[in-house]
Amino acid sequence: MQRKQILEDASEYCRQVNQENIDDEPQARPPSPPSPPALESVALPPDNKDTKGKTRLKNDTHQCSSDPDARMAIKPNKPKDMYYHGQVCVDSQHGVVTAAMGDYGSRKDPQSFPELLAKARENLANFDRQIKELLADGGYSAGENISLCEQAGITAYIPNPSNYTPVRPGFTYNEQ
Repeated sequence: MQRKQILEDASEYCRQVNQENIDDEPQARPPSPPSPPALESVALPPDNKDTKGKTRLKNDTHQCSSDPDARMAIKPNKPKDMYYHGQVCVDSQHGVVTAAMGDYGSRKDPQSFPELLAKARENLANFDRQIKELLADGGYSAGENISLCEQAGITAYIPNPSNYTPVRPGFTYNEQ
């Protein structure tokens, strides 16, 4: 019985406080988040429509009015928009950033890998250090990147991408 009365008193107090807030001030809205930079169309060709008649957003047809260097990109769980692509190389044993770079949002991880690796190797060479092993996620998996590491004497641990198919129907491997 006493617990019920305490809860009723608390509920009544909350109602009173809410009513006082409503009576004292007009409802204040939180500030709106800044709107994203506007996309401007650049001389859209007539064939720039998808099968449903919607305009396709592409780098050659759109640019950001506030940042012309931004590029159209798709990011997981985000809308297709203008972005940059950030890359960071870290010495995982010591937690030290060995290289960092920003790139166009339209570039993929495997395309940025050679430049990032070169920067990391250069930065470490300034301190008489070298990369012996490299760990990267599957987004960096590309034959060129693995070959680059092999040529540099770096043991690379890069998994196959998630869409990798180890066996292809109709393909016969010839060892010769």
